[in-house]
Amino acid sequence: MSMKHWVFPPRGIVSFAGAPLVTPGASVDADVIVIGVPWDGGTGLRGGARHGPRAIREASQRFPLWQDRQPTGYWDVTTGQQRLAGITVVDGGDVPIVRASQDHTAAAITATVRAARRSAGLLLLLGGDHSLTFPAVQAFDDCGTLGIIQLDAHLDFTDAIDGVRFNSSTALRRVSELPFVGAMAAIGLRGLRTARAAYAAAEARGNLLVTRDALRCLGPDVVLERLPPMQQAYLTIDLDVLDPTLAPAVSAPELDGLGYDELRRLVSGIARRSRIVALDIVELSPPHDPAGLTALAAAQLAVELLAVVCENNDYR
Repeated sequence: MSMKHWVFPPRGIVSFAGAPLVTPGASVDADVIVIGVPWDGGTGLRGGARHGPRAIREASQRFPLWQDRQPTGYWDVTTGQQRLAGITVVDGGDVPIVRASQDHTAAAITATVRAARRSAGLLLLLGGDHSLTFPAVQAFDDCGTLGIIQLDAHLDFTDAIDGVRFNSSTALRRVSELPFVGAMAAIGLRGLRTARAAYAAAEARGNLLVTRDALRCLGPDVVLERLPPMQQAYLTIDLDVLDPTLAPAVSAPELDGLGYDELRRLVSGIARRSRIVALDIVELSPPHDPAGLTALAAAQLAVELLAVVCENNDYR
């Protein structure tokens, strides 16, 4: 008699949503590959994001996407659909971080992303601080014109911090300088720490900048209509875009953030408009997350993101 195999945390080896583990660099055939980036050497406020990938994986055990070695997905009570059924999500482990060197770590991120792209159609990166986005995007230089959509409380468009040009506050500025990067948009901006020069530089480049107040007044649907056309897009989500009541454990929390429903509507609309080639979720700092709420938000967002992106794009 066969018996259905149920997975209850903390049973088993921790991988993203119970996905099969694959050897880093190995040749696999998957729809989605998940890569952890345990790095927080680029943050300037609260550290701890190097523990983010492990915390997200642990929280994701609540949402197993595989049962009995089959990619069964999950039942969505809201839509009445089985989502991610048949979509092969695998966990490719972590980037081999070199703790004492930003340069070596950045090179390792780019190399790991390049290798992962040969194994799957969609890449999900679990951070780690926001500085990982720049070397990750560098691995997509064969995409022609690549759009960048950033959901974030902060612009991260400063040119340098104390002479350092590669950190979490400069990541999107460095991305904007890549010759293959086209239109860029940042949504959810707020707080009292925005550098005027950085904001002016982003405007001068032609980036779409949407503040938290503008999003509240216009609504997600109107904001989505204003997004510039992007055939292919990289989506980067800093968890501080959420309100700190939902995501308190981020490197730089800001009051009056988005609700989870607003964020879900935004990413659903983005996935319908553009082919998402990769996405990252960054800035979770587990030492500041005693109740695990931020890790839970990140894990659920990751699973729902994969569902909506895979439903709107064919990665096979």
